[in-house]
Amino acid sequence: MQDLTNLQTAAIYYVEIEFVCAVFMQILLFSTLRDVGRNVQRRNLIHLLISVIAYCFVDSLWMLVYGNVIPRNGLTRSLSNVLLYISMGFCSHDIYSYLEGLMDEIRGKKAKRKKLYWLLIFEIVIIIANPWLNIIFSIDSKGDMYRTILYPLFMLVLYTPVIIAFVKSIIIAVKTENEFSRRHVSLVTVYTIPVLVGATLHFRWLTHPTFVIGFSVATVIIYIALMREQVSRDELTGITNRRSAERYFHRKIHEINNGQSNESIYLLMLDVNRFKMINDTYGHTEGDRALVLISDALKNVCAGMKTRCMICRFGGDEFVIGLSSDSEDEVENLCDYLRDALCDVNISEKLPYELSISMGYKKYEKKMKNLKNFIAAADKLMYENKKKLKGTGNQR
Repeated sequence: MQDLTNLQTAAIYYVEIEFVCAVFMQILLFSTLRDVGRNVQRRNLIHLLISVIAYCFVDSLWMLVYGNVIPRNGLTRSLSNVLLYISMGFCSHDIYSYLEGLMDEIRGKKAKRKKLYWLLIFEIVIIIANPWLNIIFSIDSKGDMYRTILYPLFMLVLYTPVIIAFVKSIIIAVKTENEFSRRHVSLVTVYTIPVLVGATLHFRWLTHPTFVIGFSVATVIIYIALMREQVSRDELTGITNRRSAERYFHRKIHEINNGQSNESIYLLMLDVNRFKMINDTYGHTEGDRALVLISDALKNVCAGMKTRCMICRFGGDEFVIGLSSDSEDEVENLCDYLRDALCDVNISEKLPYELSISMGYKKYEKKMKNLKNFIAAADKLMYENKKKLKGTGNQR
């Protein structure tokens, strides 16, 4: 009787923890639903939060049956197990979809709703068939569960999507030469670690809700990081906004002026050629599309650079790139790559106009003293190049 009472008490504590985590996830879900954005990553996050909230309630039901708060017998134990493992499968796959979308955005690709559907279907079939076939565990008439030799393998399969995301994030981080992209990919790695640790501990100690705790900790970390990113992002293009870019340059200039850094910082000022014509002739919607196409090209090119690039929409049709490099040739190469990338965009998108940019860059020198003079120097060169293009009739 004492053991039963202790088990029931443990079940109540377990459910209380699950309830707190579920409420926390509902707060994040409510915040996400209020967001005006409608991109794929937002939908991925919503699906993920819903899956984990559902898991919290299903896991609580499972624990109430396990603790005999709800009468435990063969039927209630089998039903709660089926619901629990199916819920685990959906959580694992929604985590994979969300993290894959994050990695796509970091690599400059369009985020998609991704799922390993075949694996999820396989898991569900095994789980539903298990009460009759006893493939991964068996349950007697008293509700006691006995794991089979295939149970550890099945749990590994269940969390395979999360493991795939973890491994891919490490591979991308190792292969990515751009420091900025590598740092963002590390968010995915950081996210998966508490989830996998929590899942492993839960496999060992069923009466401890370590999986949902691990997920909650991971979600707090990445949610805060992503909210900070959102504040610093331009809403239309998804790249850094002016305020965040100015903070970046102010910090770099301060370090150089005070002798804290010997870094060579270049500022590239870019302006879209004949952007007013695009807006007036084809409408502001097409103008917005042109800005998005340019920002995507900038992201793709800068992601392939060995040194860190900071990309910013400075305002209207102006963009800024901050580049840390000891070689001016690398900056020239970046300009060439950008021109080539926009040529490819014109061909692939079959635009009714020619999308091109004028560029000017300047290396920061201490005599400039501040960001205002740094920007003015690069801006002057950019407009000189723009006038040359007008004079030769090559501005398109």
